[in-house]
Amino acid sequence: MTTPICLITGTTSGIGRETARALAADGHRLVMACRDETKARDLKASLITETGNDAIDVVRCDLSSLASVRRAVAEIHSRHDRLDLLINNAGTMTTRFQKSVDGLELTFAANYLGPWLLTRLLLDLLAAAGPARIINVASAV
Repeated sequence: MTTPICLITGTTSGIGRETARALAADGHRLVMACRDETKARDLKASLITETGNDAIDVVRCDLSSLASVRRAVAEIHSRHDRLDLLINNAGTMTTRFQKSVDGLELTFAANYLGPWLLTRLLLDLLAAAGPARIINVASAV
């Protein structure tokens, strides 16, 4: 049996951070797709120390930017031949109107369009894994 490859967005805080910790502790190969690459690399180092699992990959991905999502997917495709689990966890909420780099309302871009595009562009890697799973996380925030 092969070690599952799990991609999770938004791992630098909250639910994503704890999910990444649990997956790493269980020995999964982990791909952390994060907007803040510095925080993600710090978390990677912490998880390796804590869990002993060094099969952790960091990919920069700002879900509010469709170009960033496309670049991240290209990078993921170059490094992995399959994905067993995709966890769309990252999210944002703003209290005032803001636009994304694409000129879209920021919350809509980051919480809906970005994860949709990411999922759509990773379907081939998920299909390659056989019985893969996609989990979409939402919170009361």
